[in-house]
Amino acid sequence: MSAPPHDGLDRQAGGLVLPRPQPAPWLAIAGAKGGVGKTTLSVNLALLLARAGHRTLLVDFDPGCGNVAVHLRLAPRHDLDDVVEGVCSARDALVDGPAGVRVLAGRSGSTAFASGDRTRIDAALAAIAALAPQFDVIVCDTGAGLGPATLAVAARADLVLAVTTPDAAALTDTYALCKVLHGRGRPLPQLLVN
Repeated sequence: MSAPPHDGLDRQAGGLVLPRPQPAPWLAIAGAKGGVGKTTLSVNLALLLARAGHRTLLVDFDPGCGNVAVHLRLAPRHDLDDVVEGVCSARDALVDGPAGVRVLAGRSGSTAFASGDRTRIDAALAAIAALAPQFDVIVCDTGAGLGPATLAVAARADLVLAVTTPDAAALTDTYALCKVLHGRGRPLPQLLVN
């Protein structure tokens, strides 16, 4: 008995594998010590990526002290807190920054994420993940310290850049960040000494 005439075509078509789009990598800019240059690095890295032609999302995930918008001289109507509170969608909270960077701003003076409420942190991460297919790369600025929000972003990130200065306190705090991430089974961050 011979195979139907289209059987060979079905086998050929079944062998075709279309490449799946890769998810946008997440870069977390972290550092346990405040004032070492995390936000400056986050902003400039996002600008460089955008200027290189990458569709870039810059997220301010600094609980309580978000100031990416200040660095970029933006005045967003909505921010990450509004997204988590259901005031608006993540897409509606995006603002255009320079060089084509899209920005999801954080809020200064908010305690919503500073409290460490894992439900809120997970909701924020899910909102960012929902935006991810529109972008080639996601840069997340995090807050100082080893708080739940910073550690959640670092755990989700494909690459963590730990920013420090040569100051003894900054180096000690960076070592603490490395210990915590390693203790959670995460790769050690890449170190950037400012």
